Amino acid sequence: MSYTLKRFFPFLVFIVFLLFFALRLLIVFSPASDLGGIEQNVIYSIQVLMDSGNLYLTPAKAPFSITQYTPIYYHLCSFTAKALGLSKDYDIQQLYIIGRSWDIIFSFISALLLFVIGRYSLLLSKNKSYFLSLLSFSIFFLQNNAVRSDALCDMLSIASLYTFILYQDPSKKTFHSNFLLTVTILLTALAVFSKQSGIQLIIIYSGFSLLIKDWKTLAKTFFIVIIIYGGFLWLFTHLYNSFFENVIGGVSNGIGLKNFFKYVIGKLIFVITIWPLIIISCYFLIKNNSIFKGNNIIRLLAVATLGTLIFATVTALKMGSTTQYYILFVNLSLLFIMAALEQNSLINASNSIYIKPVFFSFLGLVILTYGIYNLKTVNKLNNDPYLINQRATAVKVATYLKDSIRSNSPKYVFANLTTDSFLPGRQRINNILFKNCLMPQIDILEYSTRPSKILGYNNLENMINDGKVEYIIESQPRIPFILLKNLEAIEKSKFRLVKQFDGYLIYKFYKN
Repeated sequence: MSYTLKRFFPFLVFIVFLLFFALRLLIVFSPASDLGGIEQNVIYSIQVLMDSGNLYLTPAKAPFSITQYTPIYYHLCSFTAKALGLSKDYDIQQLYIIGRSWDIIFSFISALLLFVIGRYSLLLSKNKSYFLSLLSFSIFFLQNNAVRSDALCDMLSIASLYTFILYQDPSKKTFHSNFLLTVTILLTALAVFSKQSGIQLIIIYSGFSLLIKDWKTLAKTFFIVIIIYGGFLWLFTHLYNSFFENVIGGVSNGIGLKNFFKYVIGKLIFVITIWPLIIISCYFLIKNNSIFKGNNIIRLLAVATLGTLIFATVTALKMGSTTQYYILFVNLSLLFIMAALEQNSLINASNSIYIKPVFFSFLGLVILTYGIYNLKTVNKLNNDPYLINQRATAVKVATYLKDSIRSNSPKYVFANLTTDSFLPGRQRINNILFKNCLMPQIDILEYSTRPSKILGYNNLENMINDGKVEYIIESQPRIPFILLKNLEAIEKSKFRLVKQFDGYLIYKFYKN
């Protein structure tokens, strides 16, 4: 790199960072209700938490709700909304903005942590550390910016890696090392109770301690985990009777190989960006035997890179999974590859002249690819006439029903609608009608490979038969997913079509 380019490189990184920050702000204020992550479900749970203080309802009873993630993110968004004086009934767009805004903050902190690790733990140059930080912030899928807990979980995971790296420093006194280990385990616990996938970190750190035969750390880890994880479990199981039913029973939706090959590892953005990182990481892992050789930091990064890759691949086999599962691997693989390029004795100086420019040019193209890909996607979400019309029509449907339902009515509205934009979808209908909506997370069942074990199907059918469900919303054409075999027959015998809105059919219960 020439002297002039080195001098102006931080300025160039800052400009590109601002462009991606502007792009992510476009996403924050998007009127779309599902940025690839079924945001409506999370918003619904936040509304319920704000309304009743209860986050995990009993899935076998009305409203048959499944809050599938662990609670910290929901509580954070709910607390923020209440602190700002927002209404759970009328400030729905603001609730979306709050969740998405937090995600930008978490992504920024993750990027900052990568800079710190690269600069002060791996001793990379400032420019390479700046570049690492930019890569972390710019390589994102829409799930990173959606109202979901992914970005929070990833940030806490990277933070725990940093403190565990500091813990590996032999110069730390016993008190400081014990403190760092405790903070590391606390951060992994916070990650787990933000999203279940955070569990991979404590497994990775324990596995690494076992690998280097650090029995003392392994014993201390076991002891601290019992206290911290046990404390969180005690707290949330006492706060919520249905905690385990939701966060464990609610996500058991089986393996979807077709989904995995088509929508995860076979997706174009994955093939041209993440596949190369997998190949390069595996090359250094095998060529340098990085798991078993080198200093502890390199070995830890090697174990963490391989561990997050395996975990992402296994969890991505789950039906309904997305490319988002690989984002933590991407961050850690970038750290590992940068460290390997910097310290790898097997690459001589003459080869480095060619290899490093090619690798950094590839990363520059990755940044450009993600920028174009996300800009095109958010432009479609915000400006596609079909989607704009569908959102407007969905609001009309919800408003009509809200005006039709008596205040504080105990009766429900069942939106038998997909989340797929190719058919008239839910589009915040359940958010607008959150006090009366039945089956607010129907997509969990729609994208599952088998019937849910925790849902009360008989209770649901009885409620529809007995008139406790006052309205049913169907799409035209009807969604292919069949929740209840008898639903269509019940609608014909006990419900009447009372209103139509451009692809939405509203049926009302009538006594025989």
